[in-house]
Amino acid sequence: MIKDEYVNALHEVSELTVQKEELLPDFVNEYKEVFSEKLGCLKKYTHSIRIKECSIPVAAKVRPVPISLKDDVEGEIKRLCEEGIIELVESSEWISPIVVARKLSGEIRLCIDLRNLNRCVVSDHSFIARAQEPHRKEHALGACVLHHTTARGNACASCESSY
Repeated sequence: MIKDEYVNALHEVSELTVQKEELLPDFVNEYKEVFSEKLGCLKKYTHSIRIKECSIPVAAKVRPVPISLKDDVEGEIKRLCEEGIIELVESSEWISPIVVARKLSGEIRLCIDLRNLNRCVVSDHSFIARAQEPHRKEHALGACVLHHTTARGNACASCESSY
Protein backbone atom coordinates (compact mmCIF):
# COMPACT_ATOMS: atom_id res chain seq x y z
CA MET A 1 0.00 0.00 0.00
CA ILE A 2 1.11 3.59 -0.51
CA LYS A 3 2.89 5.51 2.16
CA ASP A 4 1.12 8.41 3.82
CA GLU A 5 4.14 10.69 3.31
CA TYR A 6 3.63 10.60 -0.46
CA VAL A 7 -0.01 11.54 -0.16
CA ASN A 8 0.89 14.30 2.31
CA ALA A 9 3.57 15.64 -0.05
CA LEU A 10 1.03 15.84 -2.86
CA HIS A 11 -1.40 17.65 -0.56
CA GLU A 12 1.23 20.28 0.18
CA VAL A 13 1.91 21.18 -3.45
CA SER A 14 -1.61 21.20 -4.80
CA GLU A 15 -5.04 22.49 -4.05
CA LEU A 16 -7.24 19.40 -4.22
CA THR A 17 -11.00 19.27 -4.41
CA VAL A 18 -12.74 16.70 -2.23
CA GLN A 19 -13.42 14.48 -5.26
CA LYS A 20 -9.79 14.59 -6.40
CA GLU A 21 -8.58 13.97 -2.86
CA GLU A 22 -10.56 10.73 -2.76
CA LEU A 23 -8.85 9.62 -6.00
CA LEU A 24 -5.34 10.40 -4.74
CA PRO A 25 -4.53 6.97 -3.21
CA ASP A 26 -5.54 5.23 -6.47
CA PHE A 27 -3.42 7.70 -8.45
CA VAL A 28 -0.36 7.09 -6.30
CA ASN A 29 -0.86 3.31 -6.56
CA GLU A 30 -1.26 3.48 -10.34
CA TYR A 31 2.07 5.33 -10.67
CA LYS A 32 3.86 3.55 -7.84
CA GLU A 33 7.19 3.47 -9.74
CA VAL A 34 7.31 7.27 -9.41
CA PHE A 35 6.57 7.07 -5.69
CA SER A 36 8.94 4.20 -4.87
CA GLU A 37 11.80 4.40 -2.41
CA LYS A 38 14.28 3.74 -5.23
CA LEU A 39 16.10 6.58 -6.90
CA GLY A 40 14.69 7.27 -10.33
CA CYS A 41 16.52 7.68 -13.60
CA LEU A 42 15.99 10.42 -16.14
CA LYS A 43 16.09 8.73 -19.54
CA LYS A 44 16.47 10.15 -23.02
CA TYR A 45 18.19 13.26 -21.70
CA THR A 46 21.87 14.08 -21.75
CA HIS A 47 23.15 17.00 -19.76
CA SER A 48 26.50 18.52 -20.56
CA ILE A 49 28.50 20.85 -18.39
CA ARG A 50 30.04 23.74 -20.30
CA ILE A 51 33.52 24.69 -19.13
CA LYS A 52 34.99 28.17 -19.59
CA GLU A 53 37.47 28.21 -22.47
CA CYS A 54 40.42 29.40 -20.41
CA SER A 55 39.97 26.67 -17.76
CA ILE A 56 42.76 24.33 -16.82
CA PRO A 57 41.63 20.92 -15.48
CA VAL A 58 42.21 20.46 -11.76
CA ALA A 59 43.21 17.13 -10.23
CA ALA A 60 42.71 17.77 -6.51
CA LYS A 61 44.53 15.74 -3.90
CA VAL A 62 42.67 12.72 -2.63
CA ARG A 63 41.64 13.19 0.98
CA PRO A 64 42.29 10.19 3.22
CA VAL A 65 39.24 8.34 4.51
CA PRO A 66 39.36 7.57 8.23
CA ILE A 67 40.05 3.87 8.87
CA SER A 68 36.84 3.65 10.91
CA LEU A 69 34.80 4.65 7.81
CA LYS A 70 36.75 2.78 5.12
CA ASP A 71 34.48 -0.32 4.97
CA ASP A 72 31.34 1.86 4.97
CA VAL A 73 32.73 4.06 2.19
CA GLU A 74 33.70 1.05 0.04
CA GLY A 75 30.23 -0.46 0.61
CA GLU A 76 28.47 2.78 -0.32
CA ILE A 77 30.57 3.20 -3.48
CA LYS A 78 29.76 -0.40 -4.47
CA ARG A 79 26.02 0.22 -3.85
CA LEU A 80 26.04 3.43 -5.90
CA CYS A 81 27.79 1.63 -8.78
CA GLU A 82 25.33 -1.28 -8.67
CA GLU A 83 22.37 1.12 -8.76
CA GLY A 84 23.82 2.98 -11.74
CA ILE A 85 24.15 6.26 -9.85
CA ILE A 86 27.91 6.45 -10.37
CA GLU A 87 30.19 4.59 -12.74
CA LEU A 88 33.85 3.70 -12.88
CA VAL A 89 36.01 5.76 -15.22
CA GLU A 90 39.50 4.81 -16.32
CA SER A 91 40.94 8.31 -16.07
CA SER A 92 39.90 11.93 -15.92
CA GLU A 93 41.59 15.31 -16.08
CA TRP A 94 39.17 16.56 -13.45
CA ILE A 95 39.46 14.92 -10.03
CA SER A 96 37.47 16.09 -7.03
CA PRO A 97 37.85 14.56 -3.57
CA ILE A 98 35.00 12.96 -1.66
CA VAL A 99 33.98 14.13 1.76
CA VAL A 100 32.35 11.59 4.07
CA ALA A 101 29.59 12.66 6.45
CA ARG A 102 27.86 10.41 8.96
CA LYS A 103 24.07 10.78 9.05
CA LEU A 104 22.08 10.76 12.28
CA SER A 105 20.84 7.30 11.30
CA GLY A 106 24.44 6.02 11.33
CA GLU A 107 24.61 5.66 7.54
CA ILE A 108 27.19 7.62 5.60
CA ARG A 109 26.71 10.26 2.94
CA LEU A 110 29.32 10.68 0.24
CA CYS A 111 29.73 14.26 -0.88
CA ILE A 112 31.98 15.62 -3.61
CA ASP A 113 33.95 18.81 -3.16
CA LEU A 114 33.29 20.46 -6.54
CA ARG A 115 34.55 23.95 -5.74
CA ASN A 116 37.42 23.75 -8.24
CA LEU A 117 35.12 22.54 -11.01
CA ASN A 118 32.39 25.06 -10.16
CA ARG A 119 34.81 27.95 -10.68
CA CYS A 120 35.28 26.79 -14.28
CA VAL A 121 31.65 26.06 -15.18
CA VAL A 122 29.63 28.36 -17.41
CA SER A 123 26.45 29.07 -15.45
CA ASP A 124 23.30 27.51 -16.85
CA HIS A 125 20.47 29.95 -16.29
CA SER A 126 17.62 27.71 -17.35
CA PHE A 127 14.33 27.98 -15.52
CA ILE A 128 13.04 25.21 -13.26
CA ALA A 129 9.27 25.47 -12.83
CA ARG A 130 7.62 24.90 -9.50
CA ALA A 131 4.80 22.40 -9.23
CA GLN A 132 2.42 25.28 -8.49
CA GLU A 133 3.30 27.02 -11.79
CA PRO A 134 2.98 24.52 -14.65
CA HIS A 135 1.31 27.18 -16.79
CA ARG A 136 4.34 29.49 -16.99
CA LYS A 137 5.62 30.18 -20.47
CA GLU A 138 9.16 29.05 -19.59
CA HIS A 139 7.81 25.50 -19.22
CA ALA A 140 6.75 25.53 -22.86
CA LEU A 141 10.22 26.68 -23.89
CA GLY A 142 11.90 23.54 -22.65
CA ALA A 143 12.55 23.81 -18.93
CA CYS A 144 12.72 21.01 -16.40
CA VAL A 145 9.66 20.55 -14.22
CA LEU A 146 9.83 19.16 -10.71
CA HIS A 147 6.85 16.87 -10.30
CA HIS A 148 7.23 15.94 -6.67
CA THR A 149 9.74 15.46 -3.92
CA THR A 150 9.46 12.57 -1.50
CA ALA A 151 10.04 12.77 2.22
CA ARG A 152 13.53 11.36 1.55
CA GLY A 153 14.31 14.24 -0.80
CA ASN A 154 14.25 12.26 -4.06
CA ALA A 155 12.78 14.20 -6.94
CA CYS A 156 11.04 13.20 -10.11
CA ALA A 157 11.60 15.53 -13.01
CA SER A 158 10.99 15.64 -16.71
CA CYS A 159 13.00 17.70 -19.13
CA GLU A 160 12.30 18.65 -22.69
CA SER A 161 14.94 20.67 -24.42
CA SER A 162 14.01 22.98 -27.26
CA TYR A 163 17.56 24.18 -27.86
